[in-house]
Amino acid sequence: MPGILRLAAPFAGALLFALVLPGSLHCLVPAARGGVTHPAESEPAPMAPDPHFAGLARASPAPGLTFLSRNFGRAGDLWFRPELARTRLAFALAGDTRHVANATELRHSLSGTLDRSGWFFAVGSQIRLGGGDTGGEPRLIQQRLVLGRTWREADLQLTLQAGLSRIGLDALAMALTGRAERLGLVVALQIWRDWPEVGPAGLRFLQLGIEADRAREGVSAIARIGFALGASDLAVGPELLASAGERWRLGPLTYREPYRHLRLGGHASGLRLGRTSLSLSAGALFDSRQKPRPYAAFGLALAY
Repeated sequence: MPGILRLAAPFAGALLFALVLPGSLHCLVPAARGGVTHPAESEPAPMAPDPHFAGLARASPAPGLTFLSRNFGRAGDLWFRPELARTRLAFALAGDTRHVANATELRHSLSGTLDRSGWFFAVGSQIRLGGGDTGGEPRLIQQRLVLGRTWREADLQLTLQAGLSRIGLDALAMALTGRAERLGLVVALQIWRDWPEVGPAGLRFLQLGIEADRAREGVSAIARIGFALGASDLAVGPELLASAGERWRLGPLTYREPYRHLRLGGHASGLRLGRTSLSLSAGALFDSRQKPRPYAAFGLALAY
């Protein structure tokens, strides 16, 4: 665990810097917000239960966090947009010149709908579709089960989640260690800042996140900014994803070397087709042990 804390320190500093960015832009471009107003924060009328919308009850906030209990405004990004639904199924396909993998997550609200403060649980998995370390065959890399809590205040969202992570080892690691998996705790924090209309300097949203995974012995962080593209929900902008992992040891045996990855690129998010949202991103991946190489990702989410 101390190794994870050492790795997390630089990411935490970067996130703190990014948190100051929107306020700075607001000061520099105060007129950009104009007369923006937020949606009314009254409770919606009760809905009759049905398979898609099982209720709109607002969850009670935790003590001391009442100021984070109000509705969240409109958002234009794939991974968060208010929906009158309790469940969201997300699928992502990402790859570079060495690997291609897909990840799937099912998130379900336990206290109302996904556009409200409250509890949720999520299950997810990641599969590597092929490559030299899989013999060309798909291989399950990771599974997760987490419990989380979301707080909302107008156009700000805070999400905290924790749970169990399982990493599936490859054939070489299993042969060296006699183990088929690594288990550990995973903890993640994510902050969203959304501008229902065009914000300062044309901003639509800001996403910041950090995660520590004991099973992976690593940390990861994400920072994305979305700028409005006309009056549509579509937003484009830069993204930065960083990850780092410690050495895996079993006694004197080392079966994974440390790594550092940095992805710098751009994204287009918020394209909506009915209940489905789409996202695209691409850029360059910088690896501590390999030459820089291109990466691309496609995401799809369905709320119901």
